Amino acid sequence: AMTAVRSLDKGSVAEVKAMKSPPAGVKKVMSAVCIMFGIAPKRVQVGPGQFKHDYWESAKGMLADPKFLSKILDFDRDNIPEDRILKIQEDFKSDPDFDPKKIKKISQSASALASWALAMEIYFTVSKAVAPKKAAFKVAEQKMREMETALRDKRQAVREIEAKLAALQTQYDEAVDRKNQLQAQVTDCQNKLNRAKQLLSGLGGEHDRWTQSAADLANQYKHVVGDSLLAAATITYNGAFTSHYRQQARDR
Repeated sequence: AMTAVRSLDKGSVAEVKAMKSPPAGVKKVMSAVCIMFGIAPKRVQVGPGQFKHDYWESAKGMLADPKFLSKILDFDRDNIPEDRILKIQEDFKSDPDFDPKKIKKISQSASALASWALAMEIYFTVSKAVAPKKAAFKVAEQKMREMETALRDKRQAVREIEAKLAALQTQYDEAVDRKNQLQAQVTDCQNKLNRAKQLLSGLGGEHDRWTQSAADLANQYKHVVGDSLLAAATITYNGAFTSHYRQQARDR
């Protein structure tokens, strides 16, 4: 429909406007266009004391607007009053003569405008049906963004916890290594203590012998002077004799 409307130009619009007694199909089309723009029909006298509402008179003024084509192309289709759409549905959509293909045989321009009016009605109907879905989609989209934000926060919290866990694991490993080192030192000290006990136990047997030796040496110390004199005398006086004689002298 919009492609057909874009094919319109000032000449084709002027052609419709110049129609003195336009065919019924063209009048219907322009009536529909006036309704879509919210333009009321004019009260026209058709006889003595007789009047009727005629959209064609209003349509001629609309077609004379130099911005008519741009208004068609820039029509605010997202904010069409519902009463206008209902009017199109009641008076034109079900009318077999309001057929762009039929109207095209009369006027190319009118056919394009008829397609446009029907397209706006379809757009409104579809938008009305889709609007709740769009609203639900926006709500779901907002929830999704909130969930994504919450997920990012959770992931950040998990990363922080993992970092803390890694630090604690490092501390734990260092503590285990220190414990193992201390355990090795304790074991080494225990071994040394055991060897020291064994050494002390072994030396305990020598205590009595050393005590007796000390007593013997103390006793001998009392006779050391006499023994020394006796030894010196023996060496001095017996040194010149044979070993046999010295042995006999000592035994006596």
